[in-house]
This record gives sequence, structure tokens and C-alpha cells, in this order.
Amino acid sequence: MKRQKLVILTFTAFLGVFAASCSSSGSSSGETSEVVAPVTTETAAEPVDVVLGLDWTWLAYHMAFVYAQDQGYYEEAGINLEILEGQGSGTTVKLVATGELDFGFADSSAMVSAVSEGADIRNVSLIWQQANFGTVCDPKANVRSPKDLEGKSVLLIPSENVSAVWPVFLTKNGVDASKITVRAADYSNKITLMVSKKADCMAGVIGQDIQFVLYERPEITPSDIMKWADFDTNAPGHGIVASNKFISENKETVKGFVDASIKGWKAICADTQLGVDLYKAKFPDAPEGDLQFAIDNLPYECSKTTLPGGGDAFGPTNEKLWQDLIDTQVTYGGMKNPPLATAVFTNDFIG
Repeated sequence: MKRQKLVILTFTAFLGVFAASCSSSGSSSGETSEVVAPVTTETAAEPVDVVLGLDWTWLAYHMAFVYAQDQGYYEEAGINLEILEGQGSGTTVKLVATGELDFGFADSSAMVSAVSEGADIRNVSLIWQQANFGTVCDPKANVRSPKDLEGKSVLLIPSENVSAVWPVFLTKNGVDASKITVRAADYSNKITLMVSKKADCMAGVIGQDIQFVLYERPEITPSDIMKWADFDTNAPGHGIVASNKFISENKETVKGFVDASIKGWKAICADTQLGVDLYKAKFPDAPEGDLQFAIDNLPYECSKTTLPGGGDAFGPTNEKLWQDLIDTQVTYGGMKNPPLATAVFTNDFIG
């Protein structure tokens, strides 16, 4: 879907050129008549219709795309954008692979898994350069380092991505897993079990299920949260995904979409209240709890746009970050056909 400029030679301009030409050829004085250059009129190309699929139902961080849309950034790039809610990153990347979505905002682990299974897709802009996994503990457990988890009980959901990274976190930090009591939970009861003090700690997603524990147990503070990325256990987070077919056929559109999206992300991360206000405007009837979650969650999500220790937010990513993710999925997730790291991302559209 390459945009083309249509150049129209107006009939009036044509007559002007024709008349000048006749005057020059018919002149008997030998004077040279000035040739009038043709007048061209450029018409703006029709915008390209593009569909973005989100990772989940509307959340405050999605307002980055809404802000870019409201400010006309996509329109300036020749893009007519439609944004659709998602049903999980796994579903989003599959829809990108089949061409039902042009772009997806999705978790990189889900994207890499899909590529290993044959999906011809890749990341074109990594928004979150840190994974958001962590552990929240009861203050009385006095957990301040990974080794402090020994002798404690920890809630985990076996089927979630957090559990796949859990052994990596322990191994890299010299923790003896046999000294930890893991209590299996599910999505319906994990938070409830932690709130009712059925375990010392809970492994989860910072800014999401861990945030809800903080709401229910005010004695637990951010100092009781251990961010795994701070302990040599990082992986690329969410980013913008497209199919290789769409990329090869629409390079200008991909570049325009990435640039516009990053402008939106930079704006709401520079002023998170802007994102919260957009969320309130889009969902005026949202429960007070949802609004509070938006206020608390957005600053955290924006903190993940750089690597641990700092760096260039929204900048190019490195091959090692992706290779580490693939190695983790092979070693602990049972990935059978690992892709090359260079096959799952590109920096061609950054900057």
C-alpha cells in the first residue's frame, strides 16, 4: 500500500505552454519568446487504512496511541488508524500473522513463541525494554534480596509467563529453589490468597496483579516489591509487531506508524497525568478503582521504556536482549524450534 503522488497537468497550463510554443515558432522578428513552464498541482494521497490490535482491553498505557491519534500524528504520516481491544498478547500476535491486524501491541515472549511456531512476524519497535515481573512479600518476611526467599512460601500460577521466568531468576541469583515452598494458585485466587496472608510472597506482574495486593494490604509498600529486572533477570517487554509481508510491502507506512506511536508514548510518559485524563475522557463512567489503577499504573509502565540502569528510551534494541529471551524459552519453556534473534526484531524503523 505505497502512497503515490498524483501529478495533474491542468488544461489551462497546457494551453499556456501550447500558445507560447506557437508564438515562438511563428515569430518573424527573431526574438526568443519565453516558454511558460507547465503548472503542476499535487493532490494529497488517500490515507492508508491501518488496524492496530492492543494486547488487552483498554488500559491507561494504551492512551499513548490515542494521544497520537488525537494529535493527528498518524494522519500526518498518511495513516487512517483504527484501534481494537485485545484478548491477550498471544491472540494479538496470531492475528498479526494472519493479516487480520496490520500492527499489534504485544508481549515479546508471546511474539517470539509465535515465531518459533511458524508465524512470519517481528518486532518493529520495542516500547518496554524491561520485563515487568517481580515478587511482593509480606513486610514481616523481611525479603530484600533473592536469597531472602529461601525458607519462604511463594504463590505462583504455573501456566503464566511469570512461572517460566521464575527458575531463571532463582538460578541467576544463586537461590536454592528446594528451600522455597511454592504454592500453586490460579488467576481467580492468587491475589486473594496473598491478601489473606496464605503465603509470604507472591510472584506476579508489577503494576498489575501486584498493584492490587498493595491496594488491599496497605502495610505492604513498594519497598516490599523485588523487581526481577534489577537482579539480572530481564527480557524485552511489549512492543509493536508487524508481519514481514506487511513490512516489505509498506515500509513507508511502517516508518510513519512507528514514529507517530513513539511521539504519543513520549508525550504521556513525560506527563502521565495527560494519559490519565485521556483515559477518564474515554471512559467517563469507569469505576473509581479503575481510575486509581490508571493513576498508579501508568508511571510504572513508563519506567520500563529504558533498560535497567537507564539508557535511550524508545531507542534501538540489541540482539543480546532478544537472544537471552530465546535462550530462556528454550531452557525453561520447552521451545522446540528457536528462531534466530535477528529474525524476531528490526531497528530499521527507529529514529
